[in-house]
Amino acid sequence: MSSVCTIHKATAYANPGDSAIVRLALEVSDLSETEEGGATLLVRQSKTGRTGSGAVLFLTATTLQLLREWFEWARIQKGRLFRSVSSEGVPGESLDGSQVPRIFKGMARKAGFEERNIERISSHSPRVGATQDMIASHQGLAAVMYAGRWKTAAMAMRYGESLLAQRGGEARFAQLNCKNRTSG
Repeated sequence: MSSVCTIHKATAYANPGDSAIVRLALEVSDLSETEEGGATLLVRQSKTGRTGSGAVLFLTATTLQLLREWFEWARIQKGRLFRSVSSEGVPGESLDGSQVPRIFKGMARKAGFEERNIERISSHSPRVGATQDMIASHQGLAAVMYAGRWKTAAMAMRYGESLLAQRGGEARFAQLNCKNRTSG
């Protein structure tokens, strides 16, 4: 498995908070394995946590395994979690954040996504998708907000507006109305 795929597959198998792992200043020392097989990750600094206290995020066992594979392949024991990989396959010391959308788009092309969908991919795509997955699996808004580290519901609502509209009062009323008409 290529190292770049390993890095970003780890993001894909994680919860919405895990999309923060593409924040490129994360260190190996910020990762702590749990007894249950997963891990926690300390995000010391982020756009949503400007107070400097950081946030602790949950990583699934799958994410942890993929990170282990990445560490082994890239021979990482300390320092940055994520690093560039040269065209010769040699890991660097860090990864420039501007490269993340390019990497995601390259992975989407390899996976056979249509170009019109690839054009819309950004470094926030895993965060948006994971939020939508949590909403689709009927996680409560508080759980989604906690995973995304949002203080208000605005971003979760924005990322999940289409799914939430399908479950809103108007949609439920229409479904109830249809049932009453057919059973009457």
